[in-house]
Parts: sequence; C-alpha cells; structure tokens
Amino acid sequence: MGLGLLSEGYAAPIPLAQVGSAAQLPGVYRWLARDRDDYAILEIPFYSAPQPEYPETKRLYASTIHWKQLVNGYSGFTPSRQPELAQRLAGFPDQRAVEALQELGTQGVRYLIVHSLEQGFDRDSWEGDGRWRLARSLTLRPLFESGGDFAYEINPYGRALVTAPETVTDPFWRERLPRPVETDFAGLISLLAYEVLEGEDGSLSLVLYWRCLERMENDYTVFVHLLDAERNIVAQGDSPPVQGHYPTTMWAVGEMVRDEHPLVGPPEAVALGVRFAVGWYSAQEGRLGVVTDLEATDHVDLSR
Repeated sequence: MGLGLLSEGYAAPIPLAQVGSAAQLPGVYRWLARDRDDYAILEIPFYSAPQPEYPETKRLYASTIHWKQLVNGYSGFTPSRQPELAQRLAGFPDQRAVEALQELGTQGVRYLIVHSLEQGFDRDSWEGDGRWRLARSLTLRPLFESGGDFAYEINPYGRALVTAPETVTDPFWRERLPRPVETDFAGLISLLAYEVLEGEDGSLSLVLYWRCLERMENDYTVFVHLLDAERNIVAQGDSPPVQGHYPTTMWAVGEMVRDEHPLVGPPEAVALGVRFAVGWYSAQEGRLGVVTDLEATDHVDLSR
C-alpha cells in the first residue's frame, strides 16, 4: 500500500513545446489562410511515436490561423498510420518520401510545408541538394518561401500530369495542366510541355518540362527570352537547368525534369511580352538545333 501511495503521488516533468504567440508563428500559415479552399496539409519535420510527439502541438496551435485539416497531430492516442508514415518520410526528400506524399495527394492532401530551420532537420543537406531535388520533381511544385519555411503543392498525378493529361480527372488539376509542346533539341532533350506562372506582384516565370533522350557529355544552359510583338527581347531568364543545381551531365536517359525560370526585366517591359523563345546552348557546341515541320532553327517559340 505504501508503494502504491508513493507511485500515486510521484510527479515527473512533462515535456512542453514552445509555440509563442500567434503573431510569432511563421508567415507560411498566414499565406495558407488566404486560400479559402478545404483541403489537408502535411508539415515536416513529422513527429510520431515511438519518438516524442509533443512538438506536434505547434502544428495544432498554428492551425487556428489557417484552419486546414492536418495529417500531423498530437493527442493521447497515436493512430497506426502515423508511425508507418513517419518511417516513409524519414529519408525526406528521397524517392520513398516523395512517393508517400504523392499517395497522400490522392487522398486530399494539397500542400507540404517544410520547416528547414527546426531542430533536428538537416539544413545543410536541404540547401545543398534536398530543396533542388524537389524543385525538379514533377510531384512537388514550389509555391512559397519565407524565413526558412517552404510550401509545395502536391501533384497526385506525378508524371501523368504531363505525359497522360487525359487521365487527369480532378477539376483542380485539370485547370493546371501544362501546355503540350513536344519539341526535340538535337536528339538529346525533348521539351514536353510548359506553363506560365504570373504572380500577383507582377513576377513572371516560365516552367519547362524536359525529358532526357540521350546521355550528355556537355553541360548545357537554357536560354529563355520574353519577346514583344516585334520580337524584341523585353526580359530574360537564362540559366543552367534548375537554377544551376542540376547540370545536364547528371541527367539519366528517360528522366523528366521540371525546370522553372524566373524572368528578369523592367515590369513595364515584361507587360509587353507576348511569347517566349526557348533553347539550349553550351560553350563547346553553341546552340542546339531544332527541327520543326516548317524549318530548322535553334529555338522554339511558346505563346505567353
């Protein structure tokens, strides 16, 4: 009885998560709150038993800003799904984790939020390769970045969004189908599709979807020129693919690469742009040739 009374009165420290005030929470949550649609999100780092789960309380508190459904969570009960999902996400952003995210996308999870400055997250690996691996992925589309926090839109269709658009039935994603092109650059690279992203702040980006046709011995640079009605260059977005973080000598045959190019130019000039001229060049070979039904050229024209 004495031991029972002693154990009943024993007090142990309870671990707490520091969440601060709502105003101190990351700006990514206020960005989410601007979207009134109903969907779920997942946040990384993802905490689940048998590891301590109490850091998830910060996710719950932050949800009072945006009121989206959460895959994350923390209570006295851990669903069997959570430890399994935590294992699949453990190597994020490896292929296993990306496949798990794509599966969640089919279940109504629209956004992935990455907190790269949180304790335990490998920030050096993320900045060195991780974030760029996601940038070239067809499953995760970068949407927002602020203060070490990143938001990605999860594409549940993966490559099929580009290669088999007829299989895309979700109205949300049918509105986001890239425009098909199918242009071959010197038998090395094929441009399958593209999309034009115009921001509320007047920013403009061109997203290109490439497929590697042959192993490449040289590192090529993409040139992206925004042209006005008289074909004058009014803005440019030239750079090696994936903002210089995925040289073509590393591409595997058959691989598809998402490649976003922000356009740089005076806002008043950018507004005059009506089409893009896109091509490839290297210091060794100059520009790669393109053969169309009409002529041989060194670029492809894309409408804005």
